[in-house]
Amino acid sequence: MAAPSEDRPPRPGRDAALDAAAQAAAHKAAAETPQDLATRKRRLVFRAWHRGIKEADLILGQFVERHIDSWDADDVRWMERLFEENDQDILTWITAPDPAIPEPFDTPLMAALRALDYMRPRA
Repeated sequence: MAAPSEDRPPRPGRDAALDAAAQAAAHKAAAETPQDLATRKRRLVFRAWHRGIKEADLILGQFVERHIDSWDADDVRWMERLFEENDQDILTWITAPDPAIPEPFDTPLMAALRALDYMRPRA
């Protein structure tokens, strides 16, 4: 099968089907059920406590546990995206005095993470 060419005109059948699939995926995300969101939140709690670096576990685990009940789907999506990043980078963005936080992560949620006011000693 030949690779698609950038300069070729769109193919009505195939390209329309791909556009329809993208639109269906967007509608599915928009029509997410509360059960789907609850499952994603449970996964975030697990992922927050199992980062691979103990410092990241403590910071992210406590933050997620403290705030996750108030998060909507956009907040959950933001945190899922953050968890795709390297733990060392995340820790730098949270703890450095004046870090260069990438634009997609320079949000009120990152400001809340950086406050570290959610940290409690663990027994």
